[in-house]
Amino acid sequence: MRDVWYSDNRDLVKWGVLVELATRHGARHTLQVLYYRPTQWPDLEIDGEHAAIPESVRTHFRQATRICELQCSAKVEVIEDTFVDRNAYLEIVRKRIRARAASPGIVFLDPDTGLEPRNPGPEHVLGSELAAIWREMTPGDLLVFYQHQTNRNGDPWIEPKKAQFERALTLSAGDAGLARAPQIAADVAFFFAQKRYEARPAMERLNSEVFDEPTVSPAIQEILGCLNRTKTRATYAAVASIIGGLARGVGQRLGPRRPEASWVVSTTTGLPSGYAPHDIHPDLKTSPLVRTGDELRALLKRCMAG
Repeated sequence: MRDVWYSDNRDLVKWGVLVELATRHGARHTLQVLYYRPTQWPDLEIDGEHAAIPESVRTHFRQATRICELQCSAKVEVIEDTFVDRNAYLEIVRKRIRARAASPGIVFLDPDTGLEPRNPGPEHVLGSELAAIWREMTPGDLLVFYQHQTNRNGDPWIEPKKAQFERALTLSAGDAGLARAPQIAADVAFFFAQKRYEARPAMERLNSEVFDEPTVSPAIQEILGCLNRTKTRATYAAVASIIGGLARGVGQRLGPRRPEASWVVSTTTGLPSGYAPHDIHPDLKTSPLVRTGDELRALLKRCMAG
C-alpha cells in the first residue's frame, strides 16, 4: 500500500471489516502487512514558486502507519518496512508473525491490488507468499486479504479471486469468508479464513467412525466429529467463527441433512434449520449448547487432548 491511498472510502470499509472481524473472532492483535511503497508527492505551486507539501500535513492526511492509533480490541501493529525485495520482505513478515505478543490475532495482507494475475507486479501478492504466511500462523488466527477490482468490463472478479485465495491456502471451495461494502466502495473485497486446529490421529479416527461425507471439508469434519463425540450442540455462528464465512451459509457446508450434522443449530431455536425429525439426533434436545467461537475452540481442544 502507498500513502496516496490512505484514508479514503476503501480504508473506511477496510478497517470497519477488520474491527468487526476482531470482535466476532475474539482477536487480540492485528498485524497489518502493508507492502509499503513510499509516495513521492509533487510540489505545491504558490505564485509561481514550488514548495513541498509540509510534512505535518502529509503526516496528518496521508501517513498509512497512523492506523496504529486506532482504538479497538485488537491492537494494531504495522509492518512499516519498505517493500522492495519479495524474498526479504516475506522473511520479515514471517518473523513478525512469530514475534506477536498476543493471540489469537489477525494477519492482514494489504497490497495495492491483490492476488497475482498472469503477470504479477509489486502491487500483487503471489500465491506462494500467501501460502507461506498461512503456514506461519497459529490455530485460531484469522488471515484477511485485500483485493481490488481486477477489471472494468463488467466480468465477475470477486468469486474468481476468492477461489484463487482458497486454492493458495489449500482450502475447500467455500471455506473462505467474504466481506465488502458495495455502497461505500464497490471496487474492493476482503477474503478471510481462520486457521483451524489440526486434528490429531485420535480425532481423525473419531471422524471416520462418526460419518463418511467426502464432500465435507476437513475443518467441518473435525467440528462434527467433536460435537458427536461429546454430544454437544454448537450454533451456526460459533461454527462460522472457526471455519470462516457467514453463519447463514454454514448449513449448506455441512453436507446432507443427517443426525451426525444436526448438532449445528440455530441460536434462536436450538435446533438445526430445515431438518425433519428423523434427521435429528435423538439426544440433541437435551444436550448442552455452545454459543460462541471461543467456547467451540475450547471444546475442540478438549476433544483433541482426549
